[in-house]
Amino acid sequence: MHPNRARTHNSIAVLSAENGDYTTALTFFKNALIIQERSLPPYHIELAIINSNMSKCLTFLGRMNDALKHARKAFDIARRTLPEHHPDLEEFENNILQLVDRL
Repeated sequence: MHPNRARTHNSIAVLSAENGDYTTALTFFKNALIIQERSLPPYHIELAIINSNMSKCLTFLGRMNDALKHARKAFDIARRTLPEHHPDLEEFENNILQLVDRL
C-alpha cells in the first residue's frame, strides 16, 4: 500500500478518537501502523506517534496491558529517534508512568 493511505487511516483514527469512538480509532491506527511499518525505517518517529495514539485508545477502552505495550514501544522508538533532551521524550515516558500507576 502507498504511504499516503497511512496518512488517511491515521486522520480517520484521530477524528474517531476525538469523537470518542476509540474502537474505530484503534482499527484505523492499526491499519496506519501496518502500512507505515512496511514503508518506513523501524525507528521512525511516525511509528512512535502511532503507537502512542494506539496506547491512548487502548487506555480509554480499559485495555491497560496492551496500552502499556504500545506506550513502551513508542518510547523506545522515540528515544532512538529524537535528541536526548527533546521535550516529547518526557511525554512518551510520562505516558508509561501513568499507565504503570493505573495497573
